[in-house]
Amino acid sequence: MDSPAQPTGEAAPTPGRGARAARVVRHLALLLLSFGLVSAWVRSHAPWPSEYAMDAKMEAFFADKDEFDCLYVGPSSIYRSFMPEVIAPIVSRELGRPFRSFNLGMGALFGHETDAILREVLASKPARLKWVVMQPGDYYPQFRLGRNIWTEREVRWHDLQGTLEVLRSVAIMKDQEDWELPAWERFKLAFTHIELLGWHYGNFGLGKRMLAPLFGADDPELPALIEQMRRQGGYQALEDARDEEAIERGKWFRENPQDYIDKVADLRSKFDNVAPLEDYNFQAHLDQQAMILDGGYELFYVVPPIINPPALINALRRKGLLPQTIDLNGPDRYPVLYRPELHFDRGHLNRAGAQVFSEMFAERLIDAIEKTGAP
Repeated sequence: MDSPAQPTGEAAPTPGRGARAARVVRHLALLLLSFGLVSAWVRSHAPWPSEYAMDAKMEAFFADKDEFDCLYVGPSSIYRSFMPEVIAPIVSRELGRPFRSFNLGMGALFGHETDAILREVLASKPARLKWVVMQPGDYYPQFRLGRNIWTEREVRWHDLQGTLEVLRSVAIMKDQEDWELPAWERFKLAFTHIELLGWHYGNFGLGKRMLAPLFGADDPELPALIEQMRRQGGYQALEDARDEEAIERGKWFRENPQDYIDKVADLRSKFDNVAPLEDYNFQAHLDQQAMILDGGYELFYVVPPIINPPALINALRRKGLLPQTIDLNGPDRYPVLYRPELHFDRGHLNRAGAQVFSEMFAERLIDAIEKTGAP
């Protein structure tokens, strides 16, 4: 009978440092890949941010995206001015076919965020879309409203592409006459954008929003607001907004008309001012144009009746960077659009003012379309 094998006294070979390091790297890579896949899935299913009714607007757009011939894109001066319901019958009559458009304007929508929204919208390949009408935007990387830095809207557009673009804007920034940007402040600004990139891919704060419908905690007014946006083509008058601050601003405007009259007089004196462009992100501007034109769409710029001197717009126009511009700005050229009774506050038209503006814009849009030879 064989006797049991006796131990030889030699220890089993142990993995070397290289093998252990390789195992750690594999595990770390697997962990990062898993995190990335889960993060991408969560981000792709994340609801649209609720600030400035962005969720209602984007849900309304994507519900009917294949029915729109034209989009209006820009900040609140677009949002509160373009009434698709007014524009549609005028343009349809002249084109001899149905025409439908959508107002993608949003409060505080500036260059970099505009590009992020356009990327998502155009990637969806709207079936009938032919024309994109945009208010020229700036690409300055400062946070205009401090309270907006950590909102869902800011986090959403800080993906890798958006963050790299805004960091380029930080890198080329120059000191302004009334505002200096020391190296330390520039670093903090860049770091804040990088933090938002981390928030974007870490999906911070999305759990509550995504789980809210399961527990009946979602916004009960959202469905009605989406339907309103669909009926009105994305337009909403400030008179209908659920914004206490806007209501107070409108009340103050009506009680202090002289402030607006003085502001219009100041606009007249500075209307032809030209902004320096040493720190303007030309590459982002050109990339935005290419994104639209390379997609096969026609691009028109528009200048609505803004109250601040159009110094940046004047500078871009001089450099030939605003082809095909529909200009409805200036109290001397379009005095009716600066009548106080047509404004909700000094920066936005009211419903009656938007009606007047939209009728004027429709005629100008027809002229612009005819010049391109588009059917």
